[in-house]
Order: sequence, then C-alpha cells, then structure tokens
Amino acid sequence: MTRLDLAALTSQGYGFQVEVAWELERLGCPIVEVPITFVERTGGRSKMSVGIAVEALNNVLRWGWELRFGKRRAK
Repeated sequence: MTRLDLAALTSQGYGFQVEVAWELERLGCPIVEVPITFVERTGGRSKMSVGIAVEALNNVLRWGWELRFGKRRAK
C-alpha cells in the first residue's frame, strides 16, 4: 500500500485540499464528488485571498505541465 507523503506537500491554506486530491488521484485512489449544501456566511470575513487562489491555480497549471511534458530537471 502506497501512502501519501504529507511532508512532500507544498501548498498552504486552501490549496492544500487541491494538492491532496491531486496526489491521491496520482496514487490511484478513487476520487468522488460529494454534494453539499452551502449556506452563505452571515457574519465574519472569509480567510480566502487572491494569493490563495493564485497559488492553487499555479499548482494546477504546473501539475498539468509536468504531466504532459515531464518534470524539468535541475542542472
């Protein structure tokens, strides 16, 4: 049984969820969608920031690039 190497994960904040899903899929784990009912916030502020969204987008683009063209090797 292969286990997820949590020490190798690099994402911070909400991007962590995206990275874990990506890594688990790469290990062959089944990924399923579970519908939820989202209730709008009635107070307080979100911790989501532009930086968090950019990090997640950059990771997804990088993983797609590496999947298609291979990882770039350091010289």
